[in-house]
Amino acid sequence: SQAKTAIGGAGVFVGGGARPVFDRCHFEDNLAQSGGAGVCVAENATPVFLNSVFAGNTTVGSSDHHGAAAFAWNGHPEFTGCLFHGNASSGNQDVFACINGCRGVVSSSTIAQHRKQALGAWGGGEIQVRNSVIAGEASPLYAGPVFFRHSLVAGGTLDGNGNVAGDPLFATPQWPRRPNAFSLR
Repeated sequence: SQAKTAIGGAGVFVGGGARPVFDRCHFEDNLAQSGGAGVCVAENATPVFLNSVFAGNTTVGSSDHHGAAAFAWNGHPEFTGCLFHGNASSGNQDVFACINGCRGVVSSSTIAQHRKQALGAWGGGEIQVRNSVIAGEASPLYAGPVFFRHSLVAGGTLDGNGNVAGDPLFATPQWPRRPNAFSLR
């Protein structure tokens, strides 16, 4: 998807208890004035995103918790095998904000190339991260109830469950927006 502007969910808005599956989709270069330029999930929707790319999405506006790639308000998204990179928010989270009862899952995914916190859960929200790599320029890379299992979080210190803190040693990309630019050395 590639939308110019929207209030939230410029790439796609999922609500009303919907349960769609998005496989091998690209949510790129979307602009929203509030949560989720790439994806906005609400109203107990439970979408699944498989092997998809979220790149270059931007949110602008006055809200603190934007989640430029994805935003969930009482929705329950799952991201598996996804790549998130180059997303930017005027709020706190460049990648995924999960609030007001949201239960989000990120598994076997890579989150890289962002300047602010990647993940944030607020107001009863919670994010489970499994078997994933999280890297970026911000410190800390996450806020609120975000739970990691068997993941690498660059520069972080994580307790238990097979987590590793350190540099993922990404290969230097030749083109900044090339999806395979985040291969490991």
